[in-house]
Amino acid sequence: MQSSLDSWLKEDWIPNTAAPSAAGSSSAPEGRSGVSAPTDTTVVTDEKPFTLQSYADKWKVYHENKAKMNEGKPKEASHIDAVNALPVIGK
Repeated sequence: MQSSLDSWLKEDWIPNTAAPSAAGSSSAPEGRSGVSAPTDTTVVTDEKPFTLQSYADKWKVYHENKAKMNEGKPKEASHIDAVNALPVIGK
């Protein structure tokens, strides 16, 4: 599960949130600090403190970029459409 999240962050989230208008972009993935596993020395980075607004801004940029990438491509099959198509359950 962790490797799946790490690959999604590396391949999808970071490239789609790296916009010229996004202020305060960092090299570490969102939700992670520059500090790795506990060691004898603690590394402190000069990153800005995390705010919910910064996450919301990145979320907006991510979805705008994903919409631009998926523009003109066929949409994935919806589970709602599949259930609605069933003879007894569907409409």
